[in-house]
Amino acid sequence: AINVEGINFCVFCGICVTLTCPRVTHVKEGDVAPSAFAPRHFKLRQKVKKQAIALFDYRNKGYVSASRVVGIDAANSEIKCRPEVFAQAFRFLRRHDIREEVESHPASLGFTYHVGEDFYDTVDGLRAVDEVLTYMNFRSNDRLGHALVLGTDVKRYYDGRDKAIRATRQVLLDNFVWLYVRTAKIAGRNALCEYLEQEAKHLYTLIYKGTDFKQPFDVYDYYDSWLLRGDAPETAISDVKEDLSISGWDKCAKNASEKDVNRARENDNARQLYYEYHYNKQAKENGNKAVILPIAYNHYEEFVEMVDRIREVLLCKVERLHIAIECNPSSNLRIGEMTSYIEHPIFRFNNYGLNTPYPKHEISVSINTDDSGVFATSLEREYALMGIALEKTDDPRFKNTPRAVKEWLNRVRKMSVEQRFRKERYIG
Repeated sequence: AINVEGINFCVFCGICVTLTCPRVTHVKEGDVAPSAFAPRHFKLRQKVKKQAIALFDYRNKGYVSASRVVGIDAANSEIKCRPEVFAQAFRFLRRHDIREEVESHPASLGFTYHVGEDFYDTVDGLRAVDEVLTYMNFRSNDRLGHALVLGTDVKRYYDGRDKAIRATRQVLLDNFVWLYVRTAKIAGRNALCEYLEQEAKHLYTLIYKGTDFKQPFDVYDYYDSWLLRGDAPETAISDVKEDLSISGWDKCAKNASEKDVNRARENDNARQLYYEYHYNKQAKENGNKAVILPIAYNHYEEFVEMVDRIREVLLCKVERLHIAIECNPSSNLRIGEMTSYIEHPIFRFNNYGLNTPYPKHEISVSINTDDSGVFATSLEREYALMGIALEKTDDPRFKNTPRAVKEWLNRVRKMSVEQRFRKERYIG
């Protein structure tokens, strides 16, 4: 391996457990103490910027070893670090196509982001997936790591947590506003929306209590400010001028590819809220306080039903964008909500040719080991576990012939190979 600015570039031959060539992994980290002079995750943002530009230069200079770097990933704890921290780096490296002199390098990098495995609650996990799609402009052939939240049994999830949500004030506020807008789009403004707006307004008041910020709460202004979080924090202070460096990091400071984000950027109230989100120290401290919020009894069934509908809508969006999902059965069983392999979300993500109780989907999926040492497994074993789960289950809703199971596993194997980030040279 070669280390450049803290990045370990893997240059060995062979295939890793996810059936990809080696890729660069950025590790998520928690934030430091709130400050009025620095935005959220300032140190990590600087580190990610340094790494991204180093990777740009490394690939540009034509090192033979750099040809082995074919993709990037961001992994580790989701709760400590949201997708917004990596958004500019992902957009920046997406623009970087190797051309002309460096013929042995892949023309462009592949992209993976680990999301939807570690979250405060289902809504929080779904919002994180939406942030990856929106802030990082994910598209065909990009990949989500795990994404268990897209296959979660929502009712069982909340029933198993005493019908309550445990999070911070800031996370709850963000989640309720996000859920409000999604609910209004699907069902119009209903009683659930009124409940969500009431709770969000209360949380907003608690977060900005004792600060000089007096802007009244408006759910759509706040939602627009959430859309802006894919922009670099410095855009909340002033317009960022394009730099003249070869890398052009600042060209990607704004998330200019999303129509809704560009509209939100014209909302002065949203821009002010985005500034407060990053630079209001007292609000950050207030927002970090933990909350246990029981879901109102008279809205509980509607809440669960709506979250499940939004989960399905988001799953359809992933399918429509042709985004792949990396699945890790043994790892997911130990970390996720399932109690047996037959409950693995992969059967929700792709059930073509199978009998399942779920809506039909044909999302590109792969079966992986995650960490074969930690989970004492192998790729062959992971495939076998999925096959056995289908063949041996007593659930009549999964009644499948051995041939159907074998054909499904073979399709997954082929999709895994198709997902592989390749060293294809640019042809201009």
